[in-house]
Amino acid sequence: MFNNCNHFSTFRNIPLLKVSTGDASSSLTAEGIGRNNILCDKTALTLENCLFVPNLTCNLVSLLKLFKDKLTITQGKDKFSLESAKIP
Repeated sequence: MFNNCNHFSTFRNIPLLKVSTGDASSSLTAEGIGRNNILCDKTALTLENCLFVPNLTCNLVSLLKLFKDKLTITQGKDKFSLESAKIP
């Protein structure tokens, strides 16, 4: 979920969709869906079917989805590294 529609490379409006985060006392509304590109360790990742939620305080990306579709995680001596799991 992203809070700025200018970051989407493709975008379309959707019927308003209620979404929730970890705060059960509040609800948010998604207004669009599209493709978003993010940088991870200087590597561009394309994320499909991202929701546009304008009142979201910060962007939220599912780590489980990233690891399933895009990335592997490697533990180093004092840090973790993310690497592309699929080679184009």
